[in-house]
Amino acid sequence: MLKDMFNNVWDMMTYIHLHIQILCRIIEEIIAKSSYTRPDISQRSLLTDYFTQT
Repeated sequence: MLKDMFNNVWDMMTYIHLHIQILCRIIEEIIAKSSYTRPDISQRSLLTDYFTQT
């Protein structure tokens, strides 16, 4: 099935990269919504700051 979806490795890597970006954006949105109760998370890099503080 995967072979049918992707013509080559580059297509597969692009597909994976796109979905990783989407997941990171969703996580950042969740953290942004929870940052109202955690003001120590900066707005410039929500995901990085969250994981370095925990």
